[in-house]
Amino acid sequence: MVEKIGVLHIDLAVLGYQIASVLFVAGCLYRFVAWLRYPPNRTLWAKSARAFQQRPWRANLATLIRSVVTRLLFQTFIVRRGWLRWFTHFTIFWGIVIVCGVCFALAWGWMSFSLVDQQTYRAHMFDLPLLTFRVDSAVAFLAFNAINLGSLLLLFGLILAFCQRLNMGPQERAERLGEHFSSLYLLLAITVSGLLLTVSYKFFNGIGHRQLAVLHEVTVVLGLLWVPFSKLFHIAVSPATVVLDVAEGAGFVEPSRCSRCGKTLSAVWTPRDLEPTLAVAGVQLIGDSADAEVLTLCPSCRRHRQATGFLSGIGRQVAIDAKDRQKPGEGA
Repeated sequence: MVEKIGVLHIDLAVLGYQIASVLFVAGCLYRFVAWLRYPPNRTLWAKSARAFQQRPWRANLATLIRSVVTRLLFQTFIVRRGWLRWFTHFTIFWGIVIVCGVCFALAWGWMSFSLVDQQTYRAHMFDLPLLTFRVDSAVAFLAFNAINLGSLLLLFGLILAFCQRLNMGPQERAERLGEHFSSLYLLLAITVSGLLLTVSYKFFNGIGHRQLAVLHEVTVVLGLLWVPFSKLFHIAVSPATVVLDVAEGAGFVEPSRCSRCGKTLSAVWTPRDLEPTLAVAGVQLIGDSADAEVLTLCPSCRRHRQATGFLSGIGRQVAIDAKDRQKPGEGA
């Protein structure tokens, strides 16, 4: 039974997926609003809004296009952490995007196919004819196997992610594996159960297909409810982050630099932003942290300062002269 309400198609066969997708969107909106309520995030969005108003529209458009290509489509900011890590993130991200995009479109009836003749199909998007293709064409193969291809891409990325996390050091593994593995296991269950559905009806005449369909629906529903409150939430809101790059546009904000080593801290944040943000958040700095100079130090120099103070307190003096000063770009 299918009930059409505007562009929505309420189908009892996929009602579980539809309800879960509505809750998924609601959860993401709730998390996004909660994210915006944090004082640092409000400051970033306020600066982006001012940038849109003060910079020429061509500069804003160029920044957005560059951000969409580099940050969203290719995620080049991860390359600096290693090519393998970038490729793993890239395959997982696009595997999820492809699978979710096709599944949502099919579940809500936004995308459909009709038979023109025995050898020709017509694709529809929102009930509008999109294109016509032969059943034995490459377009037909991609259209009818988009979910499987996206799932294989996602599965490959998950295998790489598991291998990388198993090779972590003991301390890093203890700190990070709980959250990482819970998300990876859920994605793996969704991916494998979905691929087994294809294997069942293509190679085993539908043996166990009904049981696999129920298992897959359960894992998908759990996954959609889990994503807004897990590490995977950043994938759902990644399109919104490109707007923040406008605040980092050249010539709009003078980059803040570490007062000790000269390393660039941020093209957006400055100590003047941090002080009122901490006050709004109700954070009171005490002891050494109350020194205004601490807010102008990069993490490496801040650790150096803390270590110097600790050693000075136990009767040892550590001189900080020109040769000890960290050069821009050097780590701790």
